[in-house]
Amino acid sequence: MRKSRQKWVRLMSDMLNYAIENGIIDIAEIQLRVDDMRKTKYIENHDQAIWESGGYWFTHVKTSRGRKLLKRKTRESLNELIIQTYFDMEVNPSVEECYTQWSKDKLEHLEIQKQTYDRYETDFTRFFKKMGKRKIKDVTEDELYDFCKDTISNNKLTAKAWGNVRTLIIGTWKYAKRKHFTDLSISQFMGDLDISHRSFRIVRHSDDEEVFTSSELDSLYHQIRQEKPSMLTLGVELALETGLRAGELAALEPGDVVDGCLIISKTEERFKSENGYTFDVRNSPKGKYGTRKVFLTPRAIEIIDKVRELNPDGKYLFEKDGKRMRGKAFSQKCVWLCKKIGITPKSLHKCRKTYATRLINARVDESLIRAQMGHVDFSTTRGFYYFNNKDEDEARQMIMGALVTDCNRSEKS
Repeated sequence: MRKSRQKWVRLMSDMLNYAIENGIIDIAEIQLRVDDMRKTKYIENHDQAIWESGGYWFTHVKTSRGRKLLKRKTRESLNELIIQTYFDMEVNPSVEECYTQWSKDKLEHLEIQKQTYDRYETDFTRFFKKMGKRKIKDVTEDELYDFCKDTISNNKLTAKAWGNVRTLIIGTWKYAKRKHFTDLSISQFMGDLDISHRSFRIVRHSDDEEVFTSSELDSLYHQIRQEKPSMLTLGVELALETGLRAGELAALEPGDVVDGCLIISKTEERFKSENGYTFDVRNSPKGKYGTRKVFLTPRAIEIIDKVRELNPDGKYLFEKDGKRMRGKAFSQKCVWLCKKIGITPKSLHKCRKTYATRLINARVDESLIRAQMGHVDFSTTRGFYYFNNKDEDEARQMIMGALVTDCNRSEKS
């Protein structure tokens, strides 16, 4: 059956080639007819109102970015513009149209969360103002190279910010290549793209801006316990004891407390909606690690018991007037407490970094620290969450002790 089908295909192909070579079929004429059929299809399928006003003809065309207003002096020229617009969207789309379809596909197939999609939108709007209007098939490698270099230098991007832009470029051009809108191989282009690490803006923070020192931690704990017990102060203290992210703290439910542990399986997410930003709970934690188990200290268990006393019947652990408290409120409270005790203001994320630093200093097994933090790779923990949390006097004593010991050993030898 398969061989007979292949034989039939070869026969039809030979017949078609013979008809073309002998002038029986005119390819140019067929192409004209196909083009006419396509134009007719565009006009017949155009379902938007067409109207005349002030000597002009108007209509809208639905694009991937919303409705686009078209305007011409005559009905015939408006029809031509309608055809050209649909043709460009179907056969010759812009960079913006390819990006939009790629990002929407990612969202629809649950490859990204709405929060990530919103960040893509923000970055595309910020960095692709001119490039977005270009027809993607017309963008050359030299032009894309200049765009990458100029975007980094003109906007003074950090390596992390460039990584976000790079994601949009790769996703958009891979989509366009798959749809045959461009021949440019973005994987090869990015592999050949030579960008020095010196091109990126480096943001440096001192250690005391990133974590709480020992004395700061003592002062913070003291201040928290001086405060009248409230959801916010208890939440900040629980973050110090567990290293939870603000969004994870805000999404905790009573059922997440199991056998002296917290089961972290949810997080708060923020995304754009018609009425502004919407905050909701996502049934998966942030990052690629997935659900994790965080061990509770005796103090953390006491904190949770106090929270339950304040909110005995709530769906979520942290509620006020029957409404779930947002992660941002805990971070703001942490900053307020820092100001109250007269230290550098720190967000709740600094509690998480302090937690990681304390575990590393205590020589806890790396795999266990990684699991507590919810990091896939321990290099993330050590590279971005480990800082010197020693006070100056304590640090000096440690350095002097190490050097004096080495000197004495050298003299004896």
